[in-house]
Amino acid sequence: MGQSTIKQIIPAENWWAVFKSDDTYEGEPIVERLVCWALVEEECSQYVIGMIEVEGGADTADKTSGFVMHIYATNEEEAYIKAFDLFNAREECCRKNNYTLTEHSRVSSE
Repeated sequence: MGQSTIKQIIPAENWWAVFKSDDTYEGEPIVERLVCWALVEEECSQYVIGMIEVEGGADTADKTSGFVMHIYATNEEEAYIKAFDLFNAREECCRKNNYTLTEHSRVSSE
């Protein structure tokens, strides 16, 4: 994988990064406010990713262990509730379809 370069940053007001606390979606979600959106260029492609505060600065949320998605919410409580509801919906779907989700694969529970 080649070097990535941040080409531009823009405000990310009311956007949050959602993380799972373990390899499944059974634990409590963790939400962190985005500090900005970053336009990243990598080899021949560009994409936008949220950036979160890390010790000593900021980094892209997807580089942090357990990153799941970005969500829009006006405050931390709303962000947590949305993330919690999404985790529960995913868990219910897994139960209905008789499988469990791990970080990188779908594994039958039979």
